[in-house]
Amino acid sequence: MNWSRAKSILILLFLVGNIILGYQLWTDRRGVNAVGYVIGGDFDVTLEDRLDEHGIALETAVPESTPRMYSLRLAPASIDLDSMRSALFGDAEVTAIPAEGSVAGYQADTGVLVRGGPGAVRYRSHEEEPVGPLDQARARDTVDSFLEPPALRPANMVYDYTRFAPDGDRAHVYYRQEYEEYPIFGGGGMVIVTELGVEEYQHIWFDVRGPVGTLQQILPAERAITVNLPRVADLGGEEALVEILLGYYAGMADAPEWEVHPVWRLRFEDGTVIIVNALTGAVKWPL
Repeated sequence: MNWSRAKSILILLFLVGNIILGYQLWTDRRGVNAVGYVIGGDFDVTLEDRLDEHGIALETAVPESTPRMYSLRLAPASIDLDSMRSALFGDAEVTAIPAEGSVAGYQADTGVLVRGGPGAVRYRSHEEEPVGPLDQARARDTVDSFLEPPALRPANMVYDYTRFAPDGDRAHVYYRQEYEEYPIFGGGGMVIVTELGVEEYQHIWFDVRGPVGTLQQILPAERAITVNLPRVADLGGEEALVEILLGYYAGMADAPEWEVHPVWRLRFEDGTVIIVNALTGAVKWPL
């Protein structure tokens, strides 16, 4: 055996191995995530700094937990239109709005209630019940009173947030559906309130058929934001980022059942919402 040649080969292999190991350590420090994006290597630069570079103020805590989560199977919830009619119109005279083989809704002097797509319903009020100048508390109190009848408040419906129109004369009060401790985005309820009372109510609700597949590791919130920073900056504008929530995005599928995956929801001060897939880092909404 040519020991000199063998020694040279071993030295060469050792050098190549060190180069590969060094590169792996360098990419780890650079923060290469599960979908292959480099999120930056300066540990002194925080997410707040990165957002600030794009004119976005960070006004919420960044979740640090990265649980393992199942996907879910959803189906449209059934709508009990008759119970909703009783809750909204009481004993008032109503006229049924016909549909093919069923009733699409009801109309009365005080408003109109219609069934939308699967799991969806909408009510438009014709009444005026002045509540006075709007603020967060008054808008919320007005909506809570309106939603007292169980027929108008589906199971697992919790308050989400309130968004005011630019002139402040109209508030959109949002509610969301939850499964265990996680919110389901892309549906839920919304009530529009003015100084004259409730103007409109609508909700889209889902039946959760159960978890699907195996537990999957989600991306940290910071990575989900950073890998999409140019898109986040473009969609969020120069508004403050006020909430980061982990949950599921229902979307709408033209099917009896469909599968949904974990997401991060980013909500900005002006009401802009961005949904990021918590498994792949891809932006799911807006498309």
